[in-house]
Amino acid sequence: MMALVRRDQAMLNYAEQSVFVDALLELKRRGIYDGYIRQHSQIGYNGHMGPAFLPWHREFLRRFEQDLQKVTPGLAVPYWDWTTDSSPYASIWSDHLMGGNGRDGDRKVTTGRFAFDVGKWVCLKIDIATNYLTRELGVHIGSLPTAQNVADCLQTTPYDSEPWDTTSNPSFRNQLEGWIGPNIHNRVHEWVGGHMRPLSSPNDPVFWLHHANIDRLWAQWQYEHPDQIYQPQHGAPQGQNEPDAMDPWFGNTTIASTLNHQALGYIYDTEWPAAQGDRMLPGDTLVADQYLISENGAYTFTYQKNGNLVLYRNDNNAELWASGTEGKSPGVCIMQPDGDLAVYDADSNRVWHTNTGSQKNRASRFYVQYDGHASIYRPDSTLVWRKPDTTT
Repeated sequence: MMALVRRDQAMLNYAEQSVFVDALLELKRRGIYDGYIRQHSQIGYNGHMGPAFLPWHREFLRRFEQDLQKVTPGLAVPYWDWTTDSSPYASIWSDHLMGGNGRDGDRKVTTGRFAFDVGKWVCLKIDIATNYLTRELGVHIGSLPTAQNVADCLQTTPYDSEPWDTTSNPSFRNQLEGWIGPNIHNRVHEWVGGHMRPLSSPNDPVFWLHHANIDRLWAQWQYEHPDQIYQPQHGAPQGQNEPDAMDPWFGNTTIASTLNHQALGYIYDTEWPAAQGDRMLPGDTLVADQYLISENGAYTFTYQKNGNLVLYRNDNNAELWASGTEGKSPGVCIMQPDGDLAVYDADSNRVWHTNTGSQKNRASRFYVQYDGHASIYRPDSTLVWRKPDTTT
């Protein structure tokens, strides 16, 4: 079974954004969503300001994602990379996804489908004064975490250290969550402001995209530091040690059970996911002998063991197009986020590309089409690149 892929929200097209928002609204309609707001607001130290912060939120997010999948099978929570989409006008705040900033005065969100007057999104009044969603982008703190902030945090070891708090140890967890250094996690909550500030912060659905990014950074830290283990193993307050069960789930849901995110069934688009079906989304890859097939089963696009990309007809094996890179040691074919499809050899040298990488082509996708074309389209369906040049 293929792993679920959590993707950068900036790489989603309008249809994918709409599917995600539809599922959020349906969980709200069913009364399931508000249960997550209550749970988060009540968890206290068991899920915040201590070592269990990252495991607890990984499980919290995973369970929420599973509920989304009961509405839309296969749906993954996207993540918000606030080091790149860092302004009040970034893609995440479009009407198609999260909606925009709050208006002057009462900070009421009036755009997008989570606006009270548009989608009837009613906030749960826990530690907040209004039942309509509010935001104050950049008011309480002037900037979001930077790429350098994140890079510095990812270099920090160990995972955590005594006295397991938020002010006195320069551990990775504390750099990411607490008040040491750039205050990455908390800084984002403060920057968004409004209903993202109190513990009832899931009232703002951007909460999930923020925490997916926090989880992604923990996964990256784990990959970059395979010699580092979760700390504490024992001796800390109950609910913080690796063998401990986590409140409110208990049972077999322990901190230890969360430590391998891939074993939980998902990966991120920054982890080189294998392309599936008839397309390659940003970040997707093909390695030697992997292939895509058009929806009608008539055409195959494959990265061969000889290093060549080939498109051919399945009924007669006729070659329709090839990259001309045979003889190059096979490495990986990548659909890059900037819209460039590229092939790299085993030494990471680029040996071929479509030369379509640009800001205007960002988030483009590659398709093997039912008519025998290998094509790249922008999210707005503008054709960027196509081979062969004639209809087959």
